[in-house]
Amino acid sequence: MYDSKKILIFQPTIGAYRIDLFNTLSKHFNLNIYIEYSQSDFEIYNPELSKNLLCKPNILKKNLKLINRQLYKGYWSAIKKSKPDIVLVSEFGFNAIASIIYRIFTKKRYKIISLCDDSFYMLSTGKNFSRIHKFIRGLITPFLDNLILVEPDACEWYKKRYHKGIYFPIVSDEIRMRREYTDSLNKSDEYIRQYQLEGKKIILYVGRLIEIKNVESLIHAFKKIYSHDTNLIIVGDGEQAQYLKEISSDNPNIIFTGRLHGQELYAWYNIAHILALPSIIEAFGAVTNESLVGGCKVLISNRAGSRCLVKDGINGYHINPSDINDIASKMEIMISNITTTCHLPTTLRESLMIEDYPSLTTNLISEISK
Repeated sequence: MYDSKKILIFQPTIGAYRIDLFNTLSKHFNLNIYIEYSQSDFEIYNPELSKNLLCKPNILKKNLKLINRQLYKGYWSAIKKSKPDIVLVSEFGFNAIASIIYRIFTKKRYKIISLCDDSFYMLSTGKNFSRIHKFIRGLITPFLDNLILVEPDACEWYKKRYHKGIYFPIVSDEIRMRREYTDSLNKSDEYIRQYQLEGKKIILYVGRLIEIKNVESLIHAFKKIYSHDTNLIIVGDGEQAQYLKEISSDNPNIIFTGRLHGQELYAWYNIAHILALPSIIEAFGAVTNESLVGGCKVLISNRAGSRCLVKDGINGYHINPSDINDIASKMEIMISNITTTCHLPTTLRESLMIEDYPSLTTNLISEISK
């Protein structure tokens, strides 16, 4: 059902994990998107976005520097031009502040809703993105009409303190994703041959190779339960890459692929039996959804927002990222339960997602429309 309400979206840029959400909103509302990157920066960031987004974004021009940070002119003119019923802002950034100030001065009656990635662990422990983030959250939230939050516990935290919160995790359209995974099956077969993985059990890590992602602990846990029929595949790059390769050099079953995207990444989700996300702090972790859709179970940090997608013992296990023994023991349980090893040709497995995209978006659209 189409709602004639006008929604204006402000985002610094658009991550691939938000495309399906914005496309769904564009099918139900009159949508207008503004991003803060220049057009060239936007295309460099992800060249696939231009062809996949149904609503082509407008670019806010950079024109003012303050303490070496870019502020952007154009929020107020975009609101004035769009005449929105709802403004969807990012977190508690400058676009949220600008939207609130404009509404106060002009007495316009549009709603302001924030797309907020705060995880419950960050909220409950005070381990925020920064002290400024925590301060501005308390300052801005009372002026927001609602927030879209990525996990149920975080949603309850906001409801308890601010009486606001809509639950919508970072998930993609499963039908579209599985089409892409099907298209990458030939690449999956290529990987099995290239890395000699037939008959093997595969643990996969996807993400940046930085300290907060805790990949070092994952490697040490893998070494504790090491067997010749199991491989650890590490996809990504970052400042710890060389160090992690050095501590893995004594184990031939640990493979580093570098950073991958598109079909080159999806092909690994078709192969892997377990995705490991051992982050010390993780606002959400879109790779959890991506792997579950491909039929890959998840060994996930109990501090990650996307732990809400994993039901212990059903489609994965929760782990204490600070306890290598806990990571190793849960990893060993999951490996022992693998009944089908890598084989050629690869086939697409059933999705292990517990929550489905259509139901989640139906609820979100209903809440936004109120």
